[in-house]
Amino acid sequence: MSKPLATIKHTSKTKELTSALEKLKQTAIYVGIAADSKKDKRREGGLSNAVLGYIHEKGSPAMNIPARPFLVPGVKEAKASITKGMATAMQAALHDDMREVKTILEQTGLKTVSSVKGYMQSARFEPLKPSSIRNRNRSRMTKSKRESEERMDAASIKPLINTGQLRDAIDFYIEES
Repeated sequence: MSKPLATIKHTSKTKELTSALEKLKQTAIYVGIAADSKKDKRREGGLSNAVLGYIHEKGSPAMNIPARPFLVPGVKEAKASITKGMATAMQAALHDDMREVKTILEQTGLKTVSSVKGYMQSARFEPLKPSSIRNRNRSRMTKSKRESEERMDAASIKPLINTGQLRDAIDFYIEES
């Protein structure tokens, strides 16, 4: 009896796909300002960055602060990047390369944080009130005002950017349950 010229081996990836899906389904990337994190604390005290972020995102009628959403729109702007990252992570998971999955998820988190920070810089938020502009240097703990604040030029002043602490507090973490 002669040897076969070739053998065909059929394998199914169903089990691997299901396992990869389960691993990714139990993983979440959170972007925002984690309360009580090292980045949450403000140098001058007062409200934490997490609380300030929430107030700016939702607004506070009691404090006469309009909503200036930055987190949700910033994440939405990163949707294509997030989708691509998750698809790439799925491919790595299908190859059982969980180290690569973690790397891709971290890159996706960093890109999303960058998108939120970029949105804070470029969005056209409701301008600050003159009283807010007059008092901005106090929160920076400086004696003088910036040139645009002296001119009371609300159009050139970024509402969510004063000291940079709120922007710098935005971070991500990956949770695997």
